[in-house]
Amino acid sequence: MIVKSLVFECDGKPVVVLVPGDRRADPAKVAAAVGAARARVVAAADVERLTGFEPGAVAPFRCPGSSAS
Repeated sequence: MIVKSLVFECDGKPVVVLVPGDRRADPAKVAAAVGAARARVVAAADVERLTGFEPGAVAPFRCPGSSAS
């Protein structure tokens, strides 16, 4: 199975969401899952700054400098 690692911003905090390769992530469901009021996909230009990985190469494990939730 292919898994996509998508980077969202939820109430100002970055969140990496793992989604099956053939599915889309619903921002409202992402927000609800992390107890946030709002979630949005971050711009490609911000992905590396937030995760340490280039867009398209975000690994499906804890990102440098992150905390587990």
